Parts: sequence; structure tokens; C-alpha cells
Amino acid sequence: MIDQAFPKELRASTNQSNMRIEFKNGSAWQVVGSDNYDSLVGSNPIGIIFSEFSIADPNAWTYFRPILLENDGFALFIYTPRGKTHGYSLHEMAKEQMAKNGSWFASTLTVDDTGIMTREDVEREIEQGMSREKALQEFYCSFDIGMEGAFWTEELQWAEKQGNIGNFPWDPDKPVQTWWDIGMKDNTSVIFTQQGLDGNPIIIDHDSRRNTGLPSWKRIIDSLPYSFDRHYGPHDIEQTEWGTEMTRSERGYMLGLEFEPVERHTKADLIDATRSMIRRCKFNRDTTQDLRDNLAYYHREWDDKRQIFKDAPAHDHSSHDADAMQYLSVGWKTRSTGRILVKDEITGKYTPNIKVTRAYKGSSRRTARGM
Repeated sequence: MIDQAFPKELRASTNQSNMRIEFKNGSAWQVVGSDNYDSLVGSNPIGIIFSEFSIADPNAWTYFRPILLENDGFALFIYTPRGKTHGYSLHEMAKEQMAKNGSWFASTLTVDDTGIMTREDVEREIEQGMSREKALQEFYCSFDIGMEGAFWTEELQWAEKQGNIGNFPWDPDKPVQTWWDIGMKDNTSVIFTQQGLDGNPIIIDHDSRRNTGLPSWKRIIDSLPYSFDRHYGPHDIEQTEWGTEMTRSERGYMLGLEFEPVERHTKADLIDATRSMIRRCKFNRDTTQDLRDNLAYYHREWDDKRQIFKDAPAHDHSSHDADAMQYLSVGWKTRSTGRILVKDEITGKYTPNIKVTRAYKGSSRRTARGM
């Protein structure tokens, strides 16, 4: 196949280990994984083809799009739907832009359009064991079928139908809470919430960045217009890091980010708590698209040997946002009656005024301030 696409007469060199072909005219073609896009720093591409983008890391596109823009380059996205995840969001955006100004092109081709298979062929596949839902996804490009093995498809669909995903912007008169999944070499994800009139969280914003340390995050947080109440981190934020003899909680406190760890739970309990929370909370549509895409993508790991899904989630680009959402889901109940806050009219900041008994008493926590 490669020899047909790129005849040897056109090539200057072929590197099998790097899956890279260089041509006599100075151009190059290379196959890489979206999970390793950092390795392409300095590659300066003029064209990228994302194969099966719906199961690729969408951060790769975020990383490369300014390079393609500068080079007047192009990108192609070829994929089968995998629920209403980042692939769906991209397709909807492309259709909107195509109708608006023609800057994008979007096309959906089912087996009826291509003629590669007949309806009788599809029905035969179903009779031989393929689920009808899977057939609709694979052969008729249905985005309504969730990511296979996904944990929260029904909950997110319910939230959309109930109007819990909509216009719920930041309220300047209320404090903001943050919920962190802190990565070292991976992404750090932060969810921003405010308490609604019903006591449940409104997710007003979301941010996720790769290879960004706490000092940089402190500058990001300080640049936002929000008045912060508390910052919540994972339970292991109190563990001492090898080589520094400090916890991440202590490091945060020294920078002015005082974290409170959420209580430790099993992964199964975290996932179940998130099922309930997605049905209770609200999402501001314009600022939480990436978060909702990753929540829709978060799925069980597939066991190739046994041909079944494992109970444990797969670790991929969606894990960090999903973990932050899980911390919110188990941590919200412990803060819902935590403190009465009073706004300082001069500084605009909220400060605790009266401490009240928590409705949910968790175990005592050691904070950086008390160490």
C-alpha cells in the first residue's frame, strides 16, 4: 500500500522505526500517534490527517492548529462517530462554519451513500451478533450511540434533555470553588463551580493544560476575575513528594493556593457519585464543551484476551477531566454547608465570617497551614 501511495522513485529515504518517508523534493510524510504529539515539537507541518479522530487525543489538534494557520496548511479528520464526544463537537462546528462562511467542509457518508454495503448486508451483520446500536454507529454514522463502554452516556443525555446544559454563566456576586486533578507530566484539569439556588453546583468554567506546574497555575488563577472560596484537590495531595520533602498541598500553600483534599473513595464509588452529580449539577454550555466531551468519552478498559470490558476505566486524554469531576462529585456534599461567606465591598473577595456545623462530617484533615 505504501509503495502504491509513495513510489520508491519519489523517495529520498525511508525510516521504518520512525515511520517517516522523506522525498526528493524536500517534503516528508510521517505516521505518529496523537498521544505523543509533544514529540513533534519543531516539525512545522503544512498538512495533517487525523485518522479515527473520535478516539484520538483532541489536544493534538489544539496543539497543531496554530502551526497550520501560520503555514496556511490544512487538516483532514476522518472517523466513525463514537458518541457525542469531541468528534461530534468538531463535526457540528464544521457544519456551522461551512454554512456561515465556507471556511470548513463537513460530510457524513453512510453505507447508503457509498454503496459499499447494502441494507441486507447490514441486517446480516446484526443477525450474526452485532448489536443494532453498534450497526447504526458503524454503518450509518450515528452520533446518538454513546462511546462503547462509556460510564456516563445516559446521564449526559439526560442533562441535555432536562436543560441542565445551557446558559449558566459566572455570577459575580457569588464565590467560586475549584476542583483539581493535578498531574505532573500529564494534564492538570480544573473545574470551576458556584453554588446554585438549589444547593447543587453550577459548573461555570473549565481549564486543562499539559506540563504546567503550580507556579504557572497560580498566575492563571490570579488572572481570572473570580472571587475564590476554596480550592479542592485529590486525596493524595497530602503525600510527600520524593526529592522535595514537601507535599503538593504545602507547595500550593506557599504559592497562595490553599488546597483542601477530598476524602478518599474507591474508583467504583467515585464513578457512581459522578452519575448522581451529572443529574444534579448544571453546565454552562459555552465554557464546558471540552469537559463534557471528555466525560462522554471516559470509558471502561477493553480486555483483548477475554473480549470484554473491564470494570476499571481506561487511562487516556479523558481521565484528568473525569477525575476532577469525580472529586467534585464526592467533595460537594462536604462543602454545601461549610462556611458562611461575606463579600468585602472594597476588595471584592469573599471571606469566612461564621463557621457552621457541616451536614456531612468528614475525617479531620491535615492542611499545609497546620504543618
